[in-house]
Amino acid sequence: MFSNTQLKTAGSGLMLVLVVVGLLVGATGGAIAQEGTATPTATDSGSGVELVNSTVSVDNDTRSVYADVAAGNSSVDLTVTFAGVDADGNETELEERSVTVNASEEQLVERSDVNTSAYESYRVMVTAPNLNSTEATAEVGKVAEVAGGGGGFGIGGGAGSIGTVGIVVVVAGALLVLRRDD
Repeated sequence: MFSNTQLKTAGSGLMLVLVVVGLLVGATGGAIAQEGTATPTATDSGSGVELVNSTVSVDNDTRSVYADVAAGNSSVDLTVTFAGVDADGNETELEERSVTVNASEEQLVERSDVNTSAYESYRVMVTAPNLNSTEATAEVGKVAEVAGGGGGFGIGGGAGSIGTVGIVVVVAGALLVLRRDD
C-alpha cells in the first residue's frame, strides 16, 4: 500500500512535528500572572494632582510592581514614585520616574527590582502637574511569577516538568522513526 520511501518521508515529517512541539512545550515555563487594583479618584495635593496612591503587598512570588498610566485627549507629563514599606510601616522612596504619555495612549511603568526581604509592600504614587491633567488615569498592581517548568528543556526541574515531557516525546518519536528504518 505505501512504499518504504513514503513511510520514511511520513516518519521524518512526524519526527519534525514532534521536535517542534517538544521544543515549544519545553519553552513555556515561568509564565506571569497579573494582579491589579482599581483606579482611585484624582485628588489635588500641594505638589500637583494625585492620580493614584496605593500600596501593593509583595511576597517571594512577586516579579515586579507597576503603574499603568493612560492619557486622555491630550498628552500629559506624569511622575511615578515607588516606595518600599517595611514591616514597621516605615517608607523609603526608592525611585521616581518622569514619563510623558501621548494623547489617547497608555504606558506601563514597572519596577522589577522588588526586594521582598526588606519590604512587605510597595507604595506606588502617580501625580500630574495640574488639574488640567485629570483626564489621565492610573492603575497600580503587581506581576507575580507562576510556577512552571522554568523554560528551556526543564532538565533541572522536577520529574513532571513540562520540558521533561517534551524531551520524552521527542526521544520516543526518534525511536519510532529509527525502528522503522530497520
